[in-house]
Amino acid sequence: MAKRMEVTDLPQMVALFHSLVGAAAVLTCLANFMAEQPHFDTDPAANVVKTALFLGTYIGGVTFTGSLVAFGKLQGQCPECIAVWIGVIEAFPVPLNLLANQYT
Repeated sequence: MAKRMEVTDLPQMVALFHSLVGAAAVLTCLANFMAEQPHFDTDPAANVVKTALFLGTYIGGVTFTGSLVAFGKLQGQCPECIAVWIGVIEAFPVPLNLLANQYT
């Protein structure tokens, strides 16, 4: 695949491969949950395992979707992504404004 890509297209390829990492994390956590689910009633550390699986699934899902959005923006196929982020900023103005003010 790398032989067919231009050097200027490498960020898109990295974003696309990074989305596969996020999908693998989600699938791994889901499979681990299904494998460990029968033992949750008797395992004293079940809450720790469930918390780790939840966090892995959540972070993997954010990685997957964020990397796909980054790929679309870098490829120029997602011009409406800007409108989505503007909608998020309008929906949650206080936390994002505080975060933005912290770094300015």
